[in-house]
Amino acid sequence: MVIAATAAESPVLTAGLLRKALAARPDRPLIIIDIGVPRNVAHDVKHLPQVVLRNIDDLQEVVWESRANREGATARAEAVIEEEVAKFGEWLGRLSRQPTLAALTGKAEAIRRLELQKTLRQHQFSPEQRTALEVMTSALVRRLLHDPLVFIKDAPPGGSSCPEPRPGCLKSIRRAFNL
Repeated sequence: MVIAATAAESPVLTAGLLRKALAARPDRPLIIIDIGVPRNVAHDVKHLPQVVLRNIDDLQEVVWESRANREGATARAEAVIEEEVAKFGEWLGRLSRQPTLAALTGKAEAIRRLELQKTLRQHQFSPEQRTALEVMTSALVRRLLHDPLVFIKDAPPGGSSCPEPRPGCLKSIRRAFNL
């Protein structure tokens, strides 16, 4: 490999000079990069069979191609970033609702357990009946809470209906359920 970068006013590498050097190294290609201004390598050198000549103009093309590729990659990266920021915003909105969801579920479960314990103390149930009551009351609470929980989780942020990820809206829900 040869990198030519001199301050010479005329080419320092010519086809004639390189033919002699190439004769001593048959079947081995020579890469020449000419970054001199004016050019340090004669134009006809690129026609030699074992030579690959690149100059400032070729490098400029590579730079422009690279820039165009980067610009395309930048646009794709920006689109991915925007999409991920939107997903993060949605996740953050859902996260702000989590304490309310947990409080509502916890309160309902506490009420279920309290009422179940009262009932179990007042009556004689077999172990199978106790298990059946446990399963039934648990399913009842899940079914009763399903719609309110979905409503709180899935309401669109910024929409006209509650709950928005605004503290006031979640406060209203918490107040309505005495959480």
